[in-house]
Amino acid sequence: MNELNKALKVAVEAHKNQLNKFDREPYILHVLRVVTNTKAVCDALKVKDAETYLVVAALHDVVEDTDLSLLHLMSLAFSPAVVAAVDAVTHKKDEPYDEYIERCAANGYAAVVKTADLTDHLNLTEKFAGQHAKYQKAQNRLLYGDGGLKKADGVY
Repeated sequence: MNELNKALKVAVEAHKNQLNKFDREPYILHVLRVVTNTKAVCDALKVKDAETYLVVAALHDVVEDTDLSLLHLMSLAFSPAVVAAVDAVTHKKDEPYDEYIERCAANGYAAVVKTADLTDHLNLTEKFAGQHAKYQKAQNRLLYGDGGLKKADGVY
């Protein structure tokens, strides 16, 4: 089984019975949209090998929103790059949001995946002005600030 299929299976199992807080749809649909958005970002950036980005996209919320840990991902033989990126894209408890976005920006994989994640959030939060503004600010940081998408493979 390739790493993307393995990641998708982990995500489906980890997010079963979860609903998205914005649209009350099964949470796995958000994960799949983030994978799709990540593929689009990778295509736009002309990333040569997008699989690691897509694996991180599939796993982007499993540590933050489920009982899975980074150690569990390591035990499933996900690559060190994947585990480090999932760690970078995981918002830690009590971590200020701006610091979290800076951490995402410092990891090329996490920057791309978080940009894709924010795109989905922005599409779902137009009616939630406060959340929408927060997500728009974060996406602008990742798109136009130092690091961020400039750290993605194929951009240099």
